[in-house]
Amino acid sequence: KHKELLQSMEGREKEVHLKRKSAPNPSKRLNEVKKQMARLEWYKKECESKNTTYYDCYKSRRTAKDIDVIKFKNILNNYWKEKVEEAENKPQLPHARMSVRWLFGGVTYKRMVEPLDIADHYRRTGRGDYMAKRPRHYELLDKWHEEDDKKHKAAKKTKKEKGTSLTDDSCFWSHVEDAARRLNELKKEGRIAGGKSKEDLCNELREFEGYVMKLVNNYELSPEVFLENSSFMEWWNEYEKELEPGYSSQFVAFMKDRRY
Repeated sequence: KHKELLQSMEGREKEVHLKRKSAPNPSKRLNEVKKQMARLEWYKKECESKNTTYYDCYKSRRTAKDIDVIKFKNILNNYWKEKVEEAENKPQLPHARMSVRWLFGGVTYKRMVEPLDIADHYRRTGRGDYMAKRPRHYELLDKWHEEDDKKHKAAKKTKKEKGTSLTDDSCFWSHVEDAARRLNELKKEGRIAGGKSKEDLCNELREFEGYVMKLVNNYELSPEVFLENSSFMEWWNEYEKELEPGYSSQFVAFMKDRRY
């Protein structure tokens, strides 16, 4: 019996050792994630040098570099989906799902990668229902970030005085796509079956104006958005043609005066 017990213990030790050996090294995985983020940052800068955004480059997929981004994105998505699930099931702190350091990393990832998922969605479907199908891990990162902001509101009283390289709202491009769709409906003057009235479409486009200005005034909109070949600027050029004579707003004045 003693011999059998020893053999059983040895067997379990070997099993644990093999599991540890085969398990991914956390440090190695984290380094890989940092590498992919750096590659995306480099890709973003390269797209900007062509006077457009990494969102638009990735959505059009005209070069091998655009295709390579799929791999970078998938590695980052797999890693952060797992981390968010772990934090949801076993919070890192007694009072928060994620520590400040991990939450900062997650929010930065979300701001960099979610636009690429949005590009995939509109490239694949062409429909404006991304928000209804938004991946849950992004929603949780948003929720935890908002909760953290509320807790530290007193310490964050100072307003941003400097722009950001990544747009704070990672769903920005979904709103741009929806605004482009509404503008297209407006130009067809309700000839789309089941379409909205001209008044409703104008009101929704003005809501979009207000949304953009709020980001601008809070220094939460990346300057790349205003690059000449971005889909946002394409939308603005078409929208300006549809404005009624005499119509003005803070947004329209901002764009016409090129204050960006």
